[in-house]
Amino acid sequence: MTTPLNATINQNGDRVYTVGTDGDRQYISVTSVLNALPKQQWLIPWASRLAAERALDFQQQPYHEWRGILEPYGLLDGKTEDESIVNYIKSASREYTKDAGGLGDEVHTLVEHALKLPKEDIMSQLQSLAVQLGLTFDDQGKCEALRRVEHFAAWYTTSPYRVIAQEFTVFNDTVGYAGSCDLALEHEKTGEWFYTDVKSGALREDASMQLIAYVKGEYVYDAENNERKQMPRGSGKFGGAMVIQTMKTKCKIAIVNEENYEELWKTFRYLLEMKYGFLAMKQKDVFTIL
Repeated sequence: MTTPLNATINQNGDRVYTVGTDGDRQYISVTSVLNALPKQQWLIPWASRLAAERALDFQQQPYHEWRGILEPYGLLDGKTEDESIVNYIKSASREYTKDAGGLGDEVHTLVEHALKLPKEDIMSQLQSLAVQLGLTFDDQGKCEALRRVEHFAAWYTTSPYRVIAQEFTVFNDTVGYAGSCDLALEHEKTGEWFYTDVKSGALREDASMQLIAYVKGEYVYDAENNERKQMPRGSGKFGGAMVIQTMKTKCKIAIVNEENYEELWKTFRYLLEMKYGFLAMKQKDVFTIL
């Protein structure tokens, strides 16, 4: 996945974008805005399940193998065996997230390069392309990112769509945000176009707000040439906002329901205002230091 040239991480851990060579104005990223959404309703049960699964798996390991498993989790640093076991179990969700992030990057990278090939050549060249890009292969020579992108390619190469833009940075000056959209697809016969996000993880509701933010973009900024460009459009009418979910066994397509656009846009703007309000707070303004 290509990281935009004008994207940086601020002191709060948020991704921000700049326009122009002086970088006077900073725009909070779409994904950083969506991080303000409450995730406890699914995050805590998910993390608990991963910890429980790791605990059960660990219990089944022969005792003589425990030390090798626990050494990176504190045993080498003087932690007791019990403390190291706790560290190992509670790290399950963090390590899963890290691995999933790496898988997502590999899927995006392979999709990005595959879509630069002629449509008829994509399926036959995916394997060699994955090797050239240095993607992760296991001991059996299998690559999870490749398997998922093969499902995507099987759909795309038989679909009536073509790519009119990929990895473009959308800006909205009116309310003040920016974000990187994966794809703009155009129907080859009707000219309808779709702003599209490729996901390798679960399909969650916040993906709809992410796409609506791209739909409401006002222009695309080319940081390499310091140039503002029109939003990519097809020759027909706007078709909608699409998620392409690359899964282990298939590729799933989801379209954001048009009747929800305005409510999603309203919610996104509320989150954006809340984010900017928090960033504007200073310790001296909200506390009286005694």
